[in-house]
Amino acid sequence: MAMIDGDRLETDDARDRISLRADERNEQREVIGVATDLHHLALRYWSEEHPEDAKRVASQAVRILRARAPDCEVLPEIVATLRELDEI
Repeated sequence: MAMIDGDRLETDDARDRISLRADERNEQREVIGVATDLHHLALRYWSEEHPEDAKRVASQAVRILRARAPDCEVLPEIVATLRELDEI
């Protein structure tokens, strides 16, 4: 039975944790990118006088961000857009 060096095992664990965090950050960036694109689409629909479509798309962006990136900086902006659309 082979012996595993404790230092090597700790290094491998640390590398795995760093890799996992990097993957999570990349995924979060992708989610924020998709939500930002949806927000831009909602704004376009709104400017083209399609408020119901704008609400639907902005709502999708909010749902995505709340589930996958609740602390991102763009969420309050999209929520504000959705609130303005609700006032129409």
